This record gives sequence, structure tokens and C-alpha cells, in this order.
Amino acid sequence: MKKIITIGLVFLGLSTSIFANYISSFEQSEGLQRVLISADTTNVFFLAPKKYAFLNSEKVTVFTIEAEYVSDFKNGVAKVKQKGKFGFINKDGNFVIQPKYSTVGDVAEGVVVVGDSADQFNKVISLKDSLIANFEKPVKVGSSFNGEGIDGGFVITTENIHNYLFSEGLINIENRFFNLSGKLAFTVPGKSGNCINGFIVFEVANVGNSKFGFVDNTGKPVITPKYDYAESFHTTSAVVGSFENSNWKYFEVDKTGKVIRFIGNSLHLHHPKAEHIQYSKQTTKPKRSTKKKAKVVKKETKTISRK
Repeated sequence: MKKIITIGLVFLGLSTSIFANYISSFEQSEGLQRVLISADTTNVFFLAPKKYAFLNSEKVTVFTIEAEYVSDFKNGVAKVKQKGKFGFINKDGNFVIQPKYSTVGDVAEGVVVVGDSADQFNKVISLKDSLIANFEKPVKVGSSFNGEGIDGGFVITTENIHNYLFSEGLINIENRFFNLSGKLAFTVPGKSGNCINGFIVFEVANVGNSKFGFVDNTGKPVITPKYDYAESFHTTSAVVGSFENSNWKYFEVDKTGKVIRFIGNSLHLHHPKAEHIQYSKQTTKPKRSTKKKAKVVKKETKTISRK
């Protein structure tokens, strides 16, 4: 194995490094850094097989792999697309789930949703590739893409990669919540995030603005949509906000919506595990927060809250 010399570079707004004999690299994730060794630059969308390497903290190559796409590691595994199909590898570079699925979500709580056809999920499997449950009927999802920067360009590398994942035994697929049995548990009437600490924040569009409320992990409404800003619950409370007379007011509320305390007119306090969407009546579109615990990571723009 050889040591790799790094040169710092700002790349597509991200902190990136270029290694000797490497095209580009990505931020370290779970102790391993993904770098792109080679790619067929004659392919407009870079969908042809590429060669990746994963480096440890000392910039030593742990393993290499050839694939149309390889993700960063998340919850101990990385997604791999080979010959048009998806599977998952562990940190040794070995497959724990062979590349045989057309659509995949994210691994969480030891399980993942997969599909045998493009843009739909039809089963829940374990990391040992054993069947947990079949969905009552295939769940269709919208097309997705994953963009990566290569040599200063923004490249669509693959479709059918989704970040749907289980959280507290429920998976939110376009505001429809399914349990580990593959059965539809309930539907939330608006854009919603994942179940966190037993509650789900959701957004209902009104004329000229949007309001946020909460349901519990059975889909039962617990706080009606009345806030202009909301964060996911952190243990027993959540931060919410209202925009009145051109001023923001932020509060901490309990699980019934009762105000615990007034925070102030600026959000100088927020829960480190919460993600949120902020809505201002002075604008026509939501302003999305990028605050997150410890690190800022890439996430879908339509997500309200998730782990």
C-alpha cells in the first residue's frame, strides 16, 4: 500500500482534496475517504464503470473497487452499482448484499428497502440479504439522481438511489409511513420527515404560506399545523416559531404543544439533533436550514426532518 500526498482544494463548494494519480476525492465518512481513481471522460454522464479507492485516516488505500457508482459509507455500508444493479459493501470492500436490485434506499436499524424494478420498492431485507417482509404492493417513488463533481463539472452519475430509511421502525416514503412488515401504517397530510423520538413534523401548504404541526408514531395528530417554523422533537420538547408583525418569535413546546419557555426573537438556541425547515411570510418559498450536528452533509431539499 502506498502513502498518498494530498493537496487542498475547494471543489463545488465542498472541501476536497486531489491525490496523486487520482481524479477527485470526497469528504471522509465513517473513517474512510472515497476517491475516484479513473473514469471514462468520453462518456457524457460518466455512467461507464469507474475505479474508486477508499483511504483510511492516514491516506493509505484500504481497498479499490470498479463500479458505475459507489457511495460514501453510512451505517457501516456503502452502496455500489455494477452492471446497472445495486448492492452494498462493508468497510473491507466485500459485498454483504450482492448487486442485484434496481432501486435501493439507505441502510438503517439493520434493514433496507429495495426494489426489483426501477423507481419502486417491493421488499425489506436485512444486511444479510435475508427477506424481512414484502410490501403489500410495490411502492412507487419518483426518479432520483446523484450528482458528483468531477474535474469541476457537475455530473449525474446514476438514478434510482434514494435516501429513504427506517427510523424507529417506520419508513417514510413520500409521506406514506410503512412498518417493518411492509404494511402501510398511516399517511401524513403534507410534506413530512422521519419519525424522531416518537413524533413526526409535517408541513401543510396554506394560501400564501405554510404551517407546521406534529403527529405521533401512530399517525395521530398531536399538535395542529399552526407554526411558521418547526424542529423535530429532541427527547420531550421541540423548538417552534411564529412570524408575526414582521418579527420572529421562538418557543420551546412540550408534546402537547404547551409552551415551556419563550426563547426569543432570534434562534440562538436549537437542539443539536434536530433538522428543520424555516418559513417566512416575507418570502414565497421556505428557507431551508443547513444546521446539523457536528458536520454539514448533503441532503435532499424536500426533507423536513430525519436522523
